[in-house]
Amino acid sequence: MDLLELRASSAPLAFACPGSVRPAAVPVRDLSTPARLGTATHEVLRGLVETGSINWNGMMDVAASHNVSREDVAMLAAMARNIWIELAPSFPDALAEVPLSAEWTYPNGKGIALSGHADILSISGTAARVGDWKTGRIDSNHAHQMRAYAALALLENPELTEATSTVIWIRDGEIENYTMRRPDLPRWTGEVVERVLEWNGIFHPGGHCVFCPRSHECEAATALARRDVAAMSDRNLVARAETELALMPPQEIIELHRKAETVRRLAERVDEAIKAHVIANGEVVGEGVKLTAETSKRRELDPISAWPLLRELGFKDVDFADCMDLRISRVEKRVAEKAGRGNGAAAVRSLTEKLEAAEAVTVRETHYLKERRT
Repeated sequence: MDLLELRASSAPLAFACPGSVRPAAVPVRDLSTPARLGTATHEVLRGLVETGSINWNGMMDVAASHNVSREDVAMLAAMARNIWIELAPSFPDALAEVPLSAEWTYPNGKGIALSGHADILSISGTAARVGDWKTGRIDSNHAHQMRAYAALALLENPELTEATSTVIWIRDGEIENYTMRRPDLPRWTGEVVERVLEWNGIFHPGGHCVFCPRSHECEAATALARRDVAAMSDRNLVARAETELALMPPQEIIELHRKAETVRRLAERVDEAIKAHVIANGEVVGEGVKLTAETSKRRELDPISAWPLLRELGFKDVDFADCMDLRISRVEKRVAEKAGRGNGAAAVRSLTEKLEAAEAVTVRETHYLKERRT
């Protein structure tokens, strides 16, 4: 039997390039910091869905086990908690990290083995609701992933008449809903067969290649990278980017940005690989220079221990203010915790109003390029 294994999370990539979901000759696992941060945050949020609260005390161990910052995990967890307070009533008797799977085959022996893990699953009467936490920014289309979750809920539960999948964008505080009714199910599974299962062998490289587990062995992606590296090596193109952007059509500017991003990511991967090699095997020496891994250490004060000592030295409020940085996400988290379960969101809103009235909030702007959907 020719059974194609397809993960719901891979569905958007599969529709962009069906070759991406074929087995890789050399499997590669994404261990980037954003991926590890997402995994750690999902682990913490499982407790939020199951118990209604977050285990802040255990967060350090979770962050350490995934080699990410506890502060980053705590920030995302606090933001998710504020969203969940409003969203939880829409997920009655919710379960967390629920495995879903279904298979369907055809007379020619071909078929699909679809699977996925629902971050949140709620079934009420004849309707299901699936929730999916997203720790990144709204920068890609996850519609087919959400349709895959809805299809899995309908395929596993014949009594259901509809399923709604919800993308929860933690950083942006936004949600997207995708509803699939049972009459819609054959249409979507048929699209999977036509566009993914019955692949014609042609690869479709593009911006999505950075998420593809086969990009390291894909000749089409390699050709695309060669093209972009060659473009960025063209001094005339660089000169145009520096002096003639105002004259370029919008699409040309977007394509130029994509090429630059591809080259930057490739350079970062090479640099990370070299650094890992030096750390594991020692410095590399050649032609009068050497590459070595250096470690920087930074001293930090424990506020609880240092505060009374600094008071004794005559520190006033203005002195403390000059030496400290109050992160608003941490303050909001602590205010929500002190307010108690069910009162956190209201307490944070009240805090925001008071801080703004006291003109205690300043806004610092940073600028970066990000490709978003229109």
